[in-house]
Amino acid sequence: MDGPVIRINLLPNTARPRERRAPRLNMGRLLPIALSCAVVAALGTIAVLEEQAIRSTRAHIVELDAERARLAPEEAIVDQLRAERGSLMHKLAIIDALSKGRDRAVHQIDALPPTLPERLWLTDVTFTDSMRATLRGVALSPLTVADLVARLDSTAVFRKAGLVVAEAGAIDKTPVTRFTVRCGLVP
Repeated sequence: MDGPVIRINLLPNTARPRERRAPRLNMGRLLPIALSCAVVAALGTIAVLEEQAIRSTRAHIVELDAERARLAPEEAIVDQLRAERGSLMHKLAIIDALSKGRDRAVHQIDALPPTLPERLWLTDVTFTDSMRATLRGVALSPLTVADLVARLDSTAVFRKAGLVVAEAGAIDKTPVTRFTVRCGLVP
């Protein structure tokens, strides 16, 4: 028989040999296992990446420590220069304050000669930081000292002049009045 062959199995279904089939996979059981494996794999990947990041950070810290040690002498020089700069700035501020005080003192001293009456001589002039001036000197008359006090009060530089001491004295047998006058200064 060389032609096509048709075979028919006439055995009942119970007596027939069973065909072998591949077992069916139950997706309901397989899904939690697959998800668990995926989570474990993801956690493992994260752990590996974190470990690499930690190693990289440690290596970077070592590099930075080495660089800091290399730059330590330069940092000391920078700190020293900052300290010197602060000291210099402080000195410049003092010089500036003294310069302003000098200008004010020059203005005050320039305003003094026009206020001096004739026959009165100053022996000492003191300006203080508290904006006060003390004038000491001699005059041929107590009225000349009173005139000085009145003239000081009338200026724009001096204010509230007052006689502190006036006492009689003599210079080469000439009677004089020794005096001390204090007054405020207009800033």
